[in-house]
Amino acid sequence: MSYIIHTQKRWTETLDDLAETFDKWGVGPRAYRVIAIRARRQNYYLVDERRVTVEFLHPKSGQQIIVTKGDLDTPDDNLRAIYIALERLRMIEKAGLADIVREALIQIDAPKDGASASPRSKRPWYEVLEVAPNASPDVIEAVYRAKAKSLHPDTVDGDQIAMQELNQAREEGRKMHRENVR
Repeated sequence: MSYIIHTQKRWTETLDDLAETFDKWGVGPRAYRVIAIRARRQNYYLVDERRVTVEFLHPKSGQQIIVTKGDLDTPDDNLRAIYIALERLRMIEKAGLADIVREALIQIDAPKDGASASPRSKRPWYEVLEVAPNASPDVIEAVYRAKAKSLHPDTVDGDQIAMQELNQAREEGRKMHRENVR
């Protein structure tokens, strides 16, 4: 049974709560936005009218984070769910527990047959490296080295899982280039 949110909070109240969370997290007011179709209905919302997206720049990595929810009954409920998730994520990071939660989520999402997979491994190598699919080996290596400087586990904000994903992306990019040269 999944947890369903039916909030009594109005849209503006949740926006205020979200702004407070972002302020505590160090995300400035111009570093995030809420995207939604604001239809004024009482009982029933169309699928697109329920969907809410929040985009923001992560305060440490500067990476754009996009969170969308649309499966609850109202846009207010979906915005409240996003707010709750982001506030808890902020608290997890503040407590220094992000690595534990990330590892647990990867295990939860892993296939039942024991094969190792993670949500990150589903991204194409060129998206991980943020290069064109036809990037040259020199570009792949240069981007890899630049990203590895911040992701390497020996650095202050290092991330072992992200580094593994980066290593895998570089190898896939190299392999793809070798296959295309033949």
